[in-house]
Amino acid sequence: MLEHTFTPHPDLIETDLEQELLLLNPNDQQIFSLNETGLMIWRAIQNNTLEHVADQLVEHYEVTLEEAKADVLALVTQLYNKGLIQRVIHHA
Repeated sequence: MLEHTFTPHPDLIETDLEQELLLLNPNDQQIFSLNETGLMIWRAIQNNTLEHVADQLVEHYEVTLEEAKADVLALVTQLYNKGLIQRVIHHA
């Protein structure tokens, strides 16, 4: 899964509160809140593989690559399961 890229759901509504980002899924009216680290992951996943996002976490925070990968996968799994992001399919 680390080689995949994701994009926000097209109907998603974002509200940036500087230190926090609120994501609203209009289909079910659920709000999901991201803290500073989650916000960094959110912005990074939109143009990068999850592997690259984990590398960025290692550069910005004092975590190992394994911890960063686990954190990225955990958040992306939550976002995906809540319908806030969708996987980008690359056609060869």
